[in-house]
Amino acid sequence: MEGYCAATRFGANKCQRGSSGAWPLRETTDLKAAAEECLRRCAGCARCKYVSVATERGDCSWFASCDMSRLKRGKRDVSGFVTFAANATIGTTVDGRNKVLQRRRRREERHRAAVNKAGEALQGGRVPDDHEPLQRQWRQNILVLALGVLSVDSKPEAARRTYLRQTLRPLSRSGLVYKFVIGTRGTGPFPPAQGAVRETATAAGLSREQARQGDLALLAGSRDGSKSYTCEKVLLWLLHARREYPAALFVGKVDPDAFIVWPRLRSLLETAYAARGNTQLLVGYLEWVSYLPDEGRFCGCCGYSRGHATMLQLARANFGPCATRRDELARVAGPFAYPQGAFYALNAGLLDWVRARAHGLLRRLRDGSLSFKRSEEDLLVGYVAALAPSLTAYSWGKTVFHDFDSGSNPSDYYKIEHECLARYNVSQEQLVSGTASEWGTAEVLGPMSAVVHRVNSRAQWRRAWALAKIWSRLSHREGRPACFFPQEELRGVRSAVTLARQVELFLPSGTAE
Repeated sequence: MEGYCAATRFGANKCQRGSSGAWPLRETTDLKAAAEECLRRCAGCARCKYVSVATERGDCSWFASCDMSRLKRGKRDVSGFVTFAANATIGTTVDGRNKVLQRRRRREERHRAAVNKAGEALQGGRVPDDHEPLQRQWRQNILVLALGVLSVDSKPEAARRTYLRQTLRPLSRSGLVYKFVIGTRGTGPFPPAQGAVRETATAAGLSREQARQGDLALLAGSRDGSKSYTCEKVLLWLLHARREYPAALFVGKVDPDAFIVWPRLRSLLETAYAARGNTQLLVGYLEWVSYLPDEGRFCGCCGYSRGHATMLQLARANFGPCATRRDELARVAGPFAYPQGAFYALNAGLLDWVRARAHGLLRRLRDGSLSFKRSEEDLLVGYVAALAPSLTAYSWGKTVFHDFDSGSNPSDYYKIEHECLARYNVSQEQLVSGTASEWGTAEVLGPMSAVVHRVNSRAQWRRAWALAKIWSRLSHREGRPACFFPQEELRGVRSAVTLARQVELFLPSGTAE
């Protein structure tokens, strides 16, 4: 029967007086052979009356007693077990399950081979034209996204930029322009031309790279090399991109270890713009946080909803609690929504709102009256956006914006999108690259994925690209199913408390350029 009796651990095999234990299986490819092996091991164990077998885990667990009517099933990370009594005969039921298992294994092998084959082209420096045919009809005069990829002047990051270019550069044909954003300002007095962008870098290496590639945004007004400078750097990138790409529907920021699946991301941005482009628009994976103007720090982070963030104001949350007593909450600004920092995008209306207030923010960041020890630019952007009078925000779920190597995937991913995935014959096993991450977890990218964070190495980038290509082909073949593009408008992102406290953060409006 499907399921297992109880949890066990390898090595705990006290056959004379124990109640359970487990042996590793030698046979892990054939369920019938594995069950027979497990029953043979059971026959030599005096207390063994039942066994639970899982070929995928190489697990033969034994039990002195087991309620076969109450077997455990479907629990995350412990599925795939079949349980037998010690005197059972392996019959046709196992044969049927074995055929299913073999089909699934062959499907996994074909999928892994497809990922490897697609990735080999990228590994060899060859990027085939993987645009969907619909993309070839893209109107060349529309720029959907000007994307800033945060980077620094270092050898490891220069190597990373090399392989990122392989997948980013071809996207210029379909509504995206990208720049690697690098600060070039020293720690001395700020130069008169605040926020200016130099065409060449002071460092010879950056100068040569810019001459060869032409894809660096060298911000002379931004310091670099520390997370405490990220707020300054991102603000200056937003100002620079708004000036250099005035026709762009959105300006975005992305971390260098975040892989974007452009067909999905472009569609999500276009959908949001078509619905709310006339407002001040923020798009990304949104969470909630609060701010203490008196102390100049964020607090009560990070809530998955306004209500959750309100509870965190008095709790031991990230960045600390906002207050210790409820009557102290009057001095707190928020909760307000902010975009998780791996990726987010702002439309022209919101960019103009930010630009009008950036002068005061940059002055305070540079004179130290407003400083952050960590990379908190996403929270700062969220705070500024929360004050916009016509703010609209679109938030993505955990299958659109997620980590590549999350321990809870692919089971959570499949559970959330099961109805859609099953409709298009996508199994849970097809969501993974077939290679474990450095943490031993599965690498996941599915048909709904648009931004995939923690793609840390060249090899992982290649596998993410290969998976994205497979799903883009499926999406086109099936007519771009609507369920491949989940997105929702987030209600109530503006906070009256936040609006009342805005004067305590901003200096008078002005220009930072």
